[in-house]
Amino acid sequence: EATSQCNPQGKRKRGRPKTAISIFTEKKLQVVTAENTHLKTELSREKQAKESVATEKERVIAALRREKHAKQRFFDLCRKLEEDLKNQTEADKREIERLR
Repeated sequence: EATSQCNPQGKRKRGRPKTAISIFTEKKLQVVTAENTHLKTELSREKQAKESVATEKERVIAALRREKHAKQRFFDLCRKLEEDLKNQTEADKREIERLR
């Protein structure tokens, strides 16, 4: 069976009959092309997922950093309060002794 093909000018030309090998090769090329397209799509999805995970990781790291700083400020304030209370207690003891 002969095939018709278009030349660059759009005119039909008569080609040689397709052989079983050429038909198989065309079919295989179509399958490989479809698989390639599918794999490109999957790769794109994987990249997007990776970027999403990286972005979420950055958010979590930033939140943990803020939490760490907040805890440090809290402990610093506790230490200062403890020191202030200790100083006030000492001052109160001195004042009691002075009043006796």
